[in-house]
Amino acid sequence: MRRKGFLDVLRALTLTSLLSVFLAISAGGCSGLQRKVSQNQGNEPTLSAISPKTIKIIIEREGIYAVDQQELRQQFSDDVFNHPEQWKLVRQGRTVNFWIADDDYNRTLNFYGWSNPSKYTRENNYWLMPVETPSVAPGSAEPVSVASTKGELASRNLFGAYLRSVHLEENRSYQPQADGDDHWFWMPLVAPNSIDFEISLDAIADGPARIRLSVWASSDAEQSPDHHLLIKVNGEPVADELWDGKGIHEIEGEFTTDILKDGANAISIEAPGDTGAVVDIFQVNGIDLDYSRLPQAIEGQLDFVYPGNPLVFDGFTQPIELYDITDPYQVVQVANDRNPIDPFAGEPGKRYLAVDPSGILLPMRIEAGVTIPDLRSPNAGADYLVIGPEDLIEAMQPLIDYRQSQGYQVAVIPVSAIYDQFGYGAPETEAINAFLRYAEGSWQPAPRYLVLVGDASYDPQNYLGIPQANRMPAYLIRTEHGGETSSDIGFGQLNDDPWPDIATGIIPARTPSQVADYVAKVLKYEKNLLSANVRMGLLALADGQEASFKSDAQRFLDLFPGEGFQADLFAPAAGSSDAEQQIIELFKQGYSVISYFGHGSIDMWGKDQLFTSQGVTELSGLKRYPVLLNFTCLTGLYTHPIVDSLAETFLWQPDGGAIAILAPSSLTLPYDQSNLSRSLAQLIMDNPTATIGELHLKARRQTPVENAGGLDVMRTFMLFGDPALRLAGE
Repeated sequence: MRRKGFLDVLRALTLTSLLSVFLAISAGGCSGLQRKVSQNQGNEPTLSAISPKTIKIIIEREGIYAVDQQELRQQFSDDVFNHPEQWKLVRQGRTVNFWIADDDYNRTLNFYGWSNPSKYTRENNYWLMPVETPSVAPGSAEPVSVASTKGELASRNLFGAYLRSVHLEENRSYQPQADGDDHWFWMPLVAPNSIDFEISLDAIADGPARIRLSVWASSDAEQSPDHHLLIKVNGEPVADELWDGKGIHEIEGEFTTDILKDGANAISIEAPGDTGAVVDIFQVNGIDLDYSRLPQAIEGQLDFVYPGNPLVFDGFTQPIELYDITDPYQVVQVANDRNPIDPFAGEPGKRYLAVDPSGILLPMRIEAGVTIPDLRSPNAGADYLVIGPEDLIEAMQPLIDYRQSQGYQVAVIPVSAIYDQFGYGAPETEAINAFLRYAEGSWQPAPRYLVLVGDASYDPQNYLGIPQANRMPAYLIRTEHGGETSSDIGFGQLNDDPWPDIATGIIPARTPSQVADYVAKVLKYEKNLLSANVRMGLLALADGQEASFKSDAQRFLDLFPGEGFQADLFAPAAGSSDAEQQIIELFKQGYSVISYFGHGSIDMWGKDQLFTSQGVTELSGLKRYPVLLNFTCLTGLYTHPIVDSLAETFLWQPDGGAIAILAPSSLTLPYDQSNLSRSLAQLIMDNPTATIGELHLKARRQTPVENAGGLDVMRTFMLFGDPALRLAGE
């Protein structure tokens, strides 16, 4: 035993007196419920149509939550307190138990909430809504008797202990090529070297302990095994493991709490570099330490899996409530107004939560569900659809007016309405896809064009602290050569085949001013397009680093006949000192389409800075804004939270840059890219007055996806800009 205070007093009790305590509560069970408690659970609902009565309760932490009657009365309605059987609480489509706690001073709506496992948000939404068919849930659970444990008491820890888990993790580094769904890591470790961590523990009891270390081995060598790590806790070795191969790996070590201490404990991870591998590189992901702990409250709560021996709680300042939270959807109140020093025995393996009034949590916020516009209205329909945060889509209004004047039926939808009506409030891509699938089958007309307005980030939970980097969720996929990256496929793929079904354009804006500047460019482009009576000009740019890029560019131009098209090629030698300036001058000549073939990265063409984002800043006052086709890598990685991709730089350049950009978010090979480039060329030649969204959609649907490279090209070459733009006037 390692603590002083309340448990020292209990230690002074004789075994006989402690047994008498157990016998007393065995006869009567757990403390009787002093407050009136009513519970409700409904059948699993769907959020098919949220009404103005629907209330969204938003939380982030795990625990018992209380919503005050007065708060609901002021903002919404407190009818739930009078008729709880007519209401249900819903999380992600499943009913969650709630109960009304009623004492002499206040009434609250209570429920157990837990953290969100989503990669997009830490918040969790609980929906309070009327039920279609009222039903009454069973009452509290039967008290759990401790009589069966009396005879074992002498051989167990006198005051009980449980196994507490402490998790250490910081998300500092994004590694898209890591295995699995978790691509955020703490820090690198390169052998031979070591890293020290500190973990704070308290209320340590005698008993077992276990440590688990998760790492990503990012190197691979011919030697087997090629990885070696050792773990020490407070200087004592607890794990020593060799293994082979690249990938996520977990190392586990078991020990006893003798080597732990209350307060700071040192954890050392050592990579000795003794396998013979040329390199041995890791990314540390997280550390879990499980240790035997005395049942002491933490901020008015104690969350534990019942270990099989009676527990006497400490650290609570008031009587406690006790809940069985094994099934978080069907939480059962085991006891209320219970004296914490009354020993508790539960069912081994079940998870419980003890809480006193100081540990009851309040929601982050409470708000009404977004019911307008009603996306399931029988009168809904649009062929041109704009989705984004409200402040950004408001800046689209001049373009919306223009498209309506052209005869498009336009629907402008705040993305929050889609989250609430199709995703239970979660800001995830699945909600947008679910809405589009519904609209495709139920709207008249069904959407033909989709404009997604808002920047996205591969850091949606903002570990890096970059403001406004994530205005819309990015659909993230796994690619063959680049690992995890973004795609628009997850929005517009409306059936079971791998291809998209709606012409999609992304306007990756963070601010309304960016949207307004782009809209002004579109309106100017459309005006010039109507007045222009010139041949469509095409320019192909080739990276001089490899001769094959020039060949690819020429083959693209050869697909266009001389009549009706002006086709030019520019292929500067590798390392040319004035190539960027020559490219700037070519942009100023007013080509309709400019294509690039060669190496690329997020913010430049070529390995030798053939053309960079800095060069784009000189592309103002153009005769015509070109449509830009990037047959390269990564120039469309718009999800980087810090660096603007080349596609974004072209889009945001005022009175210049490009009007629309086809650009990839990943690494792909020229051979696989050629299928898309050939399809686009043929489609442009056959129908130059088609919208670029139609051309892009058809070209993608003609791209073979039998191999991983072709599939990645189809999924990652996205259109940035308005998909209803045209290359030539009709």
